[in-house]
Amino acid sequence: MTWRTLLPLSLTGQVKKAGEAINASGIQMIREKMTIKTGHQPYTKQDVYTSNLYPLTIGNLMVAAMNTVAEMGVLVINGDIIKIVTSQTR
Repeated sequence: MTWRTLLPLSLTGQVKKAGEAINASGIQMIREKMTIKTGHQPYTKQDVYTSNLYPLTIGNLMVAAMNTVAEMGVLVINGDIIKIVTSQTR
């Protein structure tokens, strides 16, 4: 039996640049939704944030956003689409 290695999946054939799939408001909304306030420093009183910006999490969010965009007939993922997707997944 011979084992064959699967090549990594790539969107390069479908999307040449990230700007064709998602705009700046979409990227900013991903940052906001995936970074949460977890507390504050007692001495400096500064807020402490925890990032959930892991590649798998972002990839899953982008797949859900692309599916939502395809259903709605919109061409580009924006901040509103990310809000819709994150509200449905929580």
